[in-house]
Amino acid sequence: MEELGSEVLDALSESWRLALKHRIYAADALQISTAKNAEADLFLTSDKRLNEIAEAEGLITANDDDA
Repeated sequence: MEELGSEVLDALSESWRLALKHRIYAADALQISTAKNAEADLFLTSDKRLNEIAEAEGLITANDDDA
């Protein structure tokens, strides 16, 4: 595990926390944690529930209602 950077380990750890907290797939949680870790300007998804969770986690999102 030493070859993995601390940012990667932080994102993986955060994704596990999100998966348990929101009862979502690990891949979905990893998308959110990676966006948070990268300080993304915008999180885009067509998954309404994932969009709501991303907003609850402090990410700025866009959806059909914003168009």
